[in-house]
Amino acid sequence: ENNMQKDQNNLNSNQGTIYSVALPIGNIQDTSERARKYLEQCDLIAAEDTRVFQQLAKELQIKYKKVISYH
Repeated sequence: ENNMQKDQNNLNSNQGTIYSVALPIGNIQDTSERARKYLEQCDLIAAEDTRVFQQLAKELQIKYKKVISYH
């Protein structure tokens, strides 16, 4: 199994999993495909600023389930 398959298996398990996904400050298009995939698959995203995250998600065309403020 490669890392993406292992990560997918973790997302499908009954255990909770926390992923820390860093987004680039400069060029938002530098966001990795892996980061985009995780953000779309998460049941809950905790963001420092939900308004900024929502704008970034819109620019990256990421469809997320739920975002909450965490700071």
